Parts: sequence; C-alpha cells; structure tokens
Amino acid sequence: ENNNVAEVLMNNSLLEFTLHQKQLLGTVILPEGIRSIPSGTTATISVELDVPFPIEKGLGISTRKGDGPVVLGKIMEILD
Repeated sequence: ENNNVAEVLMNNSLLEFTLHQKQLLGTVILPEGIRSIPSGTTATISVELDVPFPIEKGLGISTRKGDGPVVLGKIMEILD
C-alpha cells in the first residue's frame, strides 16, 4: 500500500485484470451518475472484457497499478 498516492478508479478506464492467473484487458463501467471511485471505497462496477473468456460467479479478480492493487473483488453477476 502506498499512502502517498491517491488512486482513483475512473469510468471507462482500460485496466489489465487477472482472472485464473491470465492477464486480460477490460473497460471499467461505473454505475450511472458516478464518474470515479476513490481508493479504499467498496463499490459495484461492471467490466467489459476485450476478448471472450470463461468466467463464473464467485471468481476472484484483481488488477494492479505499480506495486499495489487497484481493484480486488469477486464476480457477482455475469451479464450478456
């Protein structure tokens, strides 16, 4: 954790996610009316992966920036 840097998750950010130890690119879609989420905030977000990838509910996901995590979570719902 780097307390000197305030990380913010922005709407439409392109991030590299780790799923099943595979790196995938995905676009972050925040709930309507929310433009950003500050570090340390618990939130529900959607991610549109750039390529099809088999996923299931409950699968853990993460993304990192530098030495620290930006997003840590679990897949709660799969949208078509």
